[in-house]
Amino acid sequence: MAAGSLSPWRISLDTSTLDPALAEALVTGIKKVAPQSALIQVPAIAASYAAVVAKGTALGLLVTAVAEDEKVLKADIKKRDGALSALLLELVGLKSLVVSNATSEADISGMGFVVLTGGKASKVKPDPPFALIVKMGKDHGKARVSVQGARREHYVAECATDPNGTWSSLPGNGKERKLSGYPSGTKLWVRFAQVRYGLQSDWSTPALVTFA
Repeated sequence: MAAGSLSPWRISLDTSTLDPALAEALVTGIKKVAPQSALIQVPAIAASYAAVVAKGTALGLLVTAVAEDEKVLKADIKKRDGALSALLLELVGLKSLVVSNATSEADISGMGFVVLTGGKASKVKPDPPFALIVKMGKDHGKARVSVQGARREHYVAECATDPNGTWSSLPGNGKERKLSGYPSGTKLWVRFAQVRYGLQSDWSTPALVTFA
């Protein structure tokens, strides 16, 4: 074919659809067959092929590094949430002890707490649910997630296949959500938030549901 002539062939390559894993897979396929191709004898093609292999190797190393970083991040997030729960429990205990032993407002503020003034209670954002309970159903693909110790309050709930990914709303407004229709082995994260006076609390620590 003369240089500069229009080729009758087209290559299917939409880089906007390639994530790191798909890009690596494409490079792996190229590496398997390209060295045996007659076109590899073209100097410009050989040079570009070598560059693709080198950059694919660099991408692979970074993909591995990111995967390891994500494992560490998830572990640290779990530890952080556990530490926060432990601290909140201790703060509630200290609050009760201070209230029981204080003889003046100065005693309250002297311990670093803010004294609530008298009068009608203001509408403040409710506390987030402390803990969630997961109960697996007798049938495959079914489970129930509920707020531990909850009374007749209103709650919103969400689920996600990755706690750091996109969350989807679960229908209902009570303290429990029923889940069904999930394939065996599916892992689903569920979180709740309390709603009072039109104000929503922060989200609870997500609970992991692994369907049997």
